[in-house]
Amino acid sequence: MSNAKQDRSGSKAIESSIGERVSEAGEVVGEAIGRAGRAVGDSYEAGREKLHDWQASFENEFHERPVRTVMVIAGIGLVLGFLLRGRNR
Repeated sequence: MSNAKQDRSGSKAIESSIGERVSEAGEVVGEAIGRAGRAVGDSYEAGREKLHDWQASFENEFHERPVRTVMVIAGIGLVLGFLLRGRNR
């Protein structure tokens, strides 16, 4: 076999090996993206459930003790107002 033929067959083997590696890397990246997407979706759902639970708890508290709830909300608003007003001066 001549040197040129050996060089071409060696080049093809290298190209094939690189192609396989790139394909494997693509699969790994694709799997990682899929796992990340599922994790984000799970986190979103968990956050949504917590928000819904908090909302239900707030509504329940408001119906059971409306005056207390309004006073707490007013107090929070007052504190935030003082904090934000102090920043703008």
